[in-house]
Amino acid sequence: MFPDMEVIRRPGVINAWRWPAFRKAVDDTKRKKLIIAGISDSTCLQFPSLDAVLEGFDVHAVIDASGAVSVLEREATIATLAQAGVKIRNWWSVGAELQADWRIDEAKGWPYAMVFREHLPSWGHLLDTATAYSTGNMNPPEKKRVIL
Repeated sequence: MFPDMEVIRRPGVINAWRWPAFRKAVDDTKRKKLIIAGISDSTCLQFPSLDAVLEGFDVHAVIDASGAVSVLEREATIATLAQAGVKIRNWWSVGAELQADWRIDEAKGWPYAMVFREHLPSWGHLLDTATAYSTGNMNPPEKKRVIL
């Protein structure tokens, strides 16, 4: 989806926050709001999230975009992150926030809309219908008068 983005590989460092190339990439954005997901929520997600929030970053942990070994592990991670001030999010809420307006679609140069279509095709159909109504390309059904 973002072919121009550089992938930062770590040679075994578990906490990405402590890998200099990763930190440089974050710092170079000059942003203080981070959206983080990881292979494992109890390590790859949790460790950099906790370190970043300690440094004043506004961290949003995408819990369902990260793997978990067990339900207990996930619940412990959520509790730890929330207690530390990390905002627990899911992919749908992050996606909707990034999308910002359902009228923006991939045809207009915003590729994020296709994520919803790929993962939730029925939602894509609903968006298409709502867009058609709002742009005058579809008319609502005529109201029928019912006499009882």
